[in-house]
Amino acid sequence: MEPSGIPGAAIPAVGGHSAGMTKEGRRASPAIRASLTALLLTVLLMAPAVTLPGAAPAGPDLDGPEIRIPLLALSGTTLPQTVWAGVRAQALPQAALEQAEASVVWIRILVQRRGGGRPGEGSGSGIVLEPSGLVLTAEHVVRGAVRVMVTTRDRSGVHEARVLGADALLDAALLEVDGLTAPPLPVGQSGLLQPGDPVIALGRAPRRSEPSSGTVVDVSEQYRPGVMMIRHSAPVFPGDSGGALLNTRGELIGLVVASARTGGGLAVAIDDVRRALDQLRTGTIRRPWLGISGTTITREIARDLNLPVQEGILVIEVIGDGPAARAGLRGGQREGDVIVAIDGRSVTSFETLLGYVLRKQPGEEVTLTVLRDGQTVTVRVTLQARPADM
Repeated sequence: MEPSGIPGAAIPAVGGHSAGMTKEGRRASPAIRASLTALLLTVLLMAPAVTLPGAAPAGPDLDGPEIRIPLLALSGTTLPQTVWAGVRAQALPQAALEQAEASVVWIRILVQRRGGGRPGEGSGSGIVLEPSGLVLTAEHVVRGAVRVMVTTRDRSGVHEARVLGADALLDAALLEVDGLTAPPLPVGQSGLLQPGDPVIALGRAPRRSEPSSGTVVDVSEQYRPGVMMIRHSAPVFPGDSGGALLNTRGELIGLVVASARTGGGLAVAIDDVRRALDQLRTGTIRRPWLGISGTTITREIARDLNLPVQEGILVIEVIGDGPAARAGLRGGQREGDVIVAIDGRSVTSFETLLGYVLRKQPGEEVTLTVLRDGQTVTVRVTLQARPADM
């Protein structure tokens, strides 16, 4: 069973009509109707409509990692052994190999089943960040857990853990583990990665008998708007989620979160995780919010609406009392504003806009370049923290 990601919100009705109807009740053109059905992201520019592992695939070949399965029993279990054969060609120093193995832990959870009964079990991996017992893992590994337990490589016992904070968009969670004695994994810089760089994936999947070596395929936000992801060719397995993606110096450069049908997987770039650590420590996650829903402009939409541009965002709805509404942005299936740039940067898709906004902080101002009634206007919007119920 795959864990669910952030559920996509339903396409909202506009002015009391369905997304395929104009404000006056006339049917929108087939091109607009099809685009609204297939492309309308009820992002609300930070409402939860981004694709995460375990939800609909972010690309045609991505699978969410499976963790909600009873992999191992609570008693009488042993950790899967990690054998470093096959990666020495990557020239990792022996000391770095041994430290990485000691720093990647096994996480087991109990989740309460619907309707009661015996709790369900799941497992994943984690990375020791501080010797005091601070462990990083994937958010979906501990989502819904009523009990979290951590075991180190040396099998020194089962350690109870508490979730300090979890960020579903980033797919990262921070644990505080009682009595944990394990060395922290050195942290590298994901911003230095280039396609073709060698990498090693290390987790505690039951299937894993050795670490996986591969290379960086690309580093981009295309898989998850607003989050820099590392696509790599090193195989990952169910149970590796929350594990480490390493460079050839044995440094942590990514948090393993998903596998790919064609091989390899996805990892959250460690630079993005590092920026979120303070919020994860406090358990307070604040994301910027623009407060709109809309659709990416296609050639068909541009033709049907007689637009002078073929790229941008058609604003379908402006959420009441949100940042965009306060700034005077207008929505509508035919007469809505068309956002063509943000802070002088061209907007080619809703994902582009979302990714840029997510790099900001609540309280910061962005400047939107908008087409309205045939004229180009500037709209300044002060971003707010996304409401907790969105």
